[in-house]
Amino acid sequence: MAILFAYDNMQRKINRGMSIVNVSCKTILRLGVIFLAGLLGACSTGGGGAFGTPAPNTQYQALSSAPIPAAVRRSEEGGRSIDPRVLADMRELASYRGHSVYQIGPSDLLAIKVFQAKELSGEVRVDQRGSITLPLIGNVRLAGLTQVQAEQRLAELLGANYLRNPQVSVFIKEFTNQRVTVEGEVNKQGVYPLNGQVTVLQAIALAGGLGKKADTNTVALFRKQGSGHRVFYLDLALIREGRANDPFVVNDDRIVVQRLKEQRVTVEGEVKKPGVFTFDEPTTVLQAIALSHGLTGLGAPDKVILFRREGNGEKVYGVNLSDIRQGKVQDPYVQGGDRIVVHRSNSRYWLEQAARFAAPLSIFRGWVN
Repeated sequence: MAILFAYDNMQRKINRGMSIVNVSCKTILRLGVIFLAGLLGACSTGGGGAFGTPAPNTQYQALSSAPIPAAVRRSEEGGRSIDPRVLADMRELASYRGHSVYQIGPSDLLAIKVFQAKELSGEVRVDQRGSITLPLIGNVRLAGLTQVQAEQRLAELLGANYLRNPQVSVFIKEFTNQRVTVEGEVNKQGVYPLNGQVTVLQAIALAGGLGKKADTNTVALFRKQGSGHRVFYLDLALIREGRANDPFVVNDDRIVVQRLKEQRVTVEGEVKKPGVFTFDEPTTVLQAIALSHGLTGLGAPDKVILFRREGNGEKVYGVNLSDIRQGKVQDPYVQGGDRIVVHRSNSRYWLEQAARFAAPLSIFRGWVN
């Protein structure tokens, strides 16, 4: 009897415990439903912006109404606004004429051949005074003479006392007197000889052409004038387009090709790879976001904000990526220093939170009658 009594008492306690658990599960589920309702209500009320920025529901001026970057505007209009200084420099350079024929100078290496007189033939280097020394005739000044003039000069001296109708040829093996230096964003920087008339584009071609990052709009040409140097600025695109002459270079000119200045745009917020990205050609908002690997699952395509410095302050523009993708508006261009913030979608965020909260509640379903 004692055993039956104890068993009956234990059974009553178990039933009472199950009732308590049953009631607790129902209470938890009711609270969960109330919490989910609160979350869904929050979806409709919105929320604050990301990273301390203004609330994304704020209406901002559309970026499409912002001024188009100058480089992009020139490209779209098929024309370019040229710096007046560059135009003036190029007009002045057009008045210069390069040497039509190379003139012999100090340190040049000459190969002289006298027909049927091997003892008078050979290689000789012009000294710093501009002269060479040959058998029979001794010291002869050739600096400032062209190749043809040097041949005539030597033939005249040899024919005066030593040879009858001498045939003299002069070949310039090393050009060291007339030269141009090309440096900067070119494939092969160096000093190159000027043999005849050489233009700026030809001098750059001697240096292997322009590098991939070359800025062709403001190429600098340094030229000796008096006791100093004068710098001229050239726009190579104008020359290539036929809108300006390709100026000749002269001895000791130095051409410097600048490197394109890289610009930066910051992309942050609900993107997969926030960061600072560089660009050196016109780049749109979608392209900038693509550099950050696109939006996350919580990114709101209609809540994108762009911060841009204008004057002494900062202006805020709104961008709707959905409208851009649907072709309703154009994809606007970014400028160096822009900051793009992709805000979180409030509805997606709270639904995700609700899903996370609801998942653990599923284990109680089997306990509820």
